[in-house]
Amino acid sequence: MRAPSIADGPSSACGASRSYAGASATTPRGADSSAAVATTTDASRLRCAGPPRAVRAVVARGVVLIAGLCLAAVGGAILFTPHAFHALNGITLSADPSAMSEVRAPGAALLAIGAAVVAGGLRRAWLRASAALGAAVYLSYAAARALSIALDGVPHEGLLQALAIEIVLGAACLIVAQGDRADRSEPTTAARA
Repeated sequence: MRAPSIADGPSSACGASRSYAGASATTPRGADSSAAVATTTDASRLRCAGPPRAVRAVVARGVVLIAGLCLAAVGGAILFTPHAFHALNGITLSADPSAMSEVRAPGAALLAIGAAVVAGGLRRAWLRASAALGAAVYLSYAAARALSIALDGVPHEGLLQALAIEIVLGAACLIVAQGDRADRSEPTTAARA
């Protein structure tokens, strides 16, 4: 395997901010400059590697668990205490059984989806699928709220806060779903050496 050279440019893992300048400045006169570049590149790789895989796994599981627990909590509140839950946002529900059926049904769905997302936070094999599910639910809710703002006007402040939370948790779940895939395809340290 050949040693990296200045012509190789910055690594895609670290972005364009990594510099190879100074590698030749530290090379003693008459020494092989490729060894200095390789040393600089190896040191840069260590600096740019990011947090260890174990830390990323804990953070990913934490994100998925929080996202799932929030979905389950909202779903449970809509299912079991819909009047009180919706009153928090200035919404008065009808006592009509048909209307209440339509209100409680999505609550049960969110509760079940939340449980599935939490399960993914607890089992490594399900993490990617659960993160993708969480991202789909949160981002679809956020998109629907944005459409509603465009078509119907600005809702209660609590619903705007819900929109912000949905965007943040949806994006976090999407990052976990994509990052988990990148970790699986990333070669191990032993294979790179």
